Amino acid sequence: MEKINIIKSNNNWSPVEGETSNQLLNRLDIEQEEREILRKETIKILSSCGDPENRKESITGLVFGHVQSGKTMSFTNLIALAIDNGYKIIIVISGTTTELSKQTYDRLRDDLNIDNNPNLKIESNPENGNTSIQNTINSWVDKKTPNMFKEVLLITALKNPSPLKKILKIFNKTDTKKLPILIIDDEADQASLNIFARTNAIKNEDRKSTIYDCITKLKNIIPNHAFVQYTATPQAPIFINTIDMLSPNFVELVSPGQDYIGGKEFFDKYKNKLVVNIPPRDIGVDKIPKSLQEAMMFYFVGASYIIKKGIKKMTSMMVHPHIKKIEHKKYYDLILQQKNHWKSVLERNDKDNAKIKLIRKFTEILDVLNVKNTNYKETLDTIPYLIARTKVTELNSDTKNKLNWNSAHSHILIGGTKLDRGFTVKNLTVSYMPRSKGVGNADTIQQRARFFGYKKDYLNFCRVYLEEEVSELFTKYVKHEESLKEGFKEWKESGKPVSQLDRYFILDKNLKPTRINVLSESPFRDEIGNDRWFQIRAPHDSVN
Repeated sequence: MEKINIIKSNNNWSPVEGETSNQLLNRLDIEQEEREILRKETIKILSSCGDPENRKESITGLVFGHVQSGKTMSFTNLIALAIDNGYKIIIVISGTTTELSKQTYDRLRDDLNIDNNPNLKIESNPENGNTSIQNTINSWVDKKTPNMFKEVLLITALKNPSPLKKILKIFNKTDTKKLPILIIDDEADQASLNIFARTNAIKNEDRKSTIYDCITKLKNIIPNHAFVQYTATPQAPIFINTIDMLSPNFVELVSPGQDYIGGKEFFDKYKNKLVVNIPPRDIGVDKIPKSLQEAMMFYFVGASYIIKKGIKKMTSMMVHPHIKKIEHKKYYDLILQQKNHWKSVLERNDKDNAKIKLIRKFTEILDVLNVKNTNYKETLDTIPYLIARTKVTELNSDTKNKLNWNSAHSHILIGGTKLDRGFTVKNLTVSYMPRSKGVGNADTIQQRARFFGYKKDYLNFCRVYLEEEVSELFTKYVKHEESLKEGFKEWKESGKPVSQLDRYFILDKNLKPTRINVLSESPFRDEIGNDRWFQIRAPHDSVN
């Protein structure tokens, strides 16, 4: 893996590591080499934020990582390092759904060991009249407060107007001019940006979408802050107008760990093995498609082997059929019926023809997996119990289902938006996604790749079922992502400010970089050789 040198920011300030960050790094269950890379990259990010005690203006940064590669771990370590370097208040804007926000809150609470740290306090989605937060802020403002009674305040907030407006109300009551504050925007390209940017440019207006308005107002009333955007799809934050308050002043890259499996593996190196095309005949049908039956069979065989061998204690399968909730319910019913049917067949007499045929199909999958030193009987004997105990859950805004990973050894999740960007599907092995490319926004399609992640020890049991066109677009995105990374690296080596970053990258002609409504200028395409490039027409500093 590439060794990363610490590069000090232009103000010659570099963070120091202290008790909070050291304890966090020591608790993380990762290899020493990865721990060292995480440490160095986090120092670079906070260094780019500038000295919190001597900063005269706010700064905005963009941190670019891979889908499911550990961005949460990166910003958790950033929080720990910020605490060691004098930041008094940290705000994490996380997730557009309650599940995502809670997922972040729970991780931060556990990873930072907050329950055992009297000097660190966490609050989630504050309500009106929350005197606890106000008192904590006041303790830092009031110089008479003894240090032992001053707590670093960590606030997590759903990316929704209601909690953001309540945070605004709290900070409007307090003079925080001298308080160093860190604001982290997770999934920064989603919902945070102004959806009226294009309309404003055309009509010479100044409309602001609600969440964007809340975030920019928060930045305005907290003068001494660092605003750090995290995303795996940086197209929108990079291409917005450079005078926009959310346009970054610096960009940093974070590296995935050595066991990370992403686009290169799924759609290049091992594509013929890991990716299966869903045929057109299996789309939009009212009975269970043959390809879904195959995906479920493959999942049950692989999960049985993984659990039996102790590779993982729990596995999951994801079915991501459509944004429409009626489709979720349809797939939920079909999957539950199929699961129960197989359960009943496997409970029959060993001489039953249907049972013999079903076991033969499971055996054929084991042959395909070609696992060395495999006792087929051990795995086959486990399958009936796993099928019977697999929990099938429908997750969308109409369902009140709460997902408890510890409630079963095996989960099948069906949903749309809730299984999209930001949501971590634990130990995911099989994904079934009969979805079209939609309008073809590259960042939106890439964010559906919940099947990326740390899977090296069970990659042989992973499969992704996609429509052929979508599979090809994922393949094309791999080249685009490499183009993005190379562009950022070349810019960083040049030493130029972000405003001079050359905003052009390779992108397939069937994809758009991002949603056009957040861009004041439309990207245009050029063709060089056989590659398609896109770029903003010119560096822009005015919405007129």
